[in-house]
Order: sequence, then structure tokens, then C-alpha cells
Amino acid sequence: MGLALRDWDPWRDARAEDWRAARLARPRTPPTTPLPPDRAPPPPPLGVAVVDAVPGASRDEPLPRAHAPWLRPTLVERWNAQAQAWEASPAALAILARRSAFSPAGWSDEIDDRRKVPGRLRVTYPAGPPLLDQPMTRVLTARGTLPPRPWQIDGQDVDLRPLGPYARPNMAGRYPRGVYPLAVITPLVTAPNQPLTFTLDLRGGQLMQLLLALTGVPS
Repeated sequence: MGLALRDWDPWRDARAEDWRAARLARPRTPPTTPLPPDRAPPPPPLGVAVVDAVPGASRDEPLPRAHAPWLRPTLVERWNAQAQAWEASPAALAILARRSAFSPAGWSDEIDDRRKVPGRLRVTYPAGPPLLDQPMTRVLTARGTLPPRPWQIDGQDVDLRPLGPYARPNMAGRYPRGVYPLAVITPLVTAPNQPLTFTLDLRGGQLMQLLLALTGVPS
């Protein structure tokens, strides 16, 4: 603990028993002008207060109440190889933006593994809460099938981590076929309060959900 001295302020520094001993009532709000001596407890001998110099936790909550810890995509584009162009896909957006159950934000479970998105995608997410301003390695929460090769984001391999009780590789290092919840550690380093767009090559995999976490790996 670091300690520091500061000028003694009766409203801020006097204890409840100091006010009772002086038979005075502490004002409900900080006074706009210094309290006169007859309306405040007597100061300590040196007229200073000893305080903790280490700053305390901020009272601002980075994640607002009733806000989910993920962001849903706002735009999904699919690569049209014939036209050599990106094309917006509302159907793919509806699939990747499915919510997971999260009651504090009023999210219901929208998981449905019957509809899947393959191929090359360009995905856009909105900015997160303003207080989340520290750059970090971004992490995606996904649901999908495992590809024979790692996904690529902006041309770089991602760290794809299957989750769940059946996510155990066999002796050859392969996972059983099926759909897995996935943690995707991306090569992207940004602050969550900034919008984000990236290209995603699933390389044979398929997606049923793709949410952007508001937490990540510290950079």
C-alpha cells in the first residue's frame, strides 16, 4: 500500500464518530465553500489526512448492464468467384448472428445446426462499449465443423480450439466428426470499442454461429 498526505477536509476525511463527538451533522453533499470551524469537527494536530495513494478500482463499468459479452455481426459478404467480387448475404448474416442463451441481456437460445455457412466470407462487427478501449488479441466464439486445415483470417492461420465434452483428439490428432462450440483466437489486435471487419476462409469448415467476444488475449 502507498500512503500520502493531503490537506484535511472535514466532509471527506472526518469519521462518523468525529461528527458525533462534535455534536454536528455531516452535510449530505460536499459543501461548495469550506465549512466554518463551528460547523465541522476539529482537525487533527497537523491538519492533514493520511490516505492510500494507490488508485482504487474505477466505478465505471466497461460492460454496461444488460449488455451481452459478445457482438453480433452486422454484415456478412460471400466471395463470388465467378464475378470476382464480394456480395452481401443476408442469409449468411442471419445464421452467423444467432444468439446463445444469455439471460442478463435477454438473449434466448437461437442455435440451429441445420443451416450452415461455408466458403470465404467478409464479416463486419460494430463498435463495442466506449470504455473497452484497450487493444487486445481478438477472440471469436463460434459453432461449426472442423476443417482439414486451420481457418485463415486476413490470410493468417487462426488458433482454433474445439470445446465441449467430445472435443478430444484421437491418437492421430483428429477430432470426431460433428459440430463443436469453438474458441477462435485471431491474429487481429484491436480495441473492442472499435468496429472490425475481416476476411475469413473456412477452408472446408462450416459455420452455424460467429460472435465477437468483448474480451480477448492481452497484447
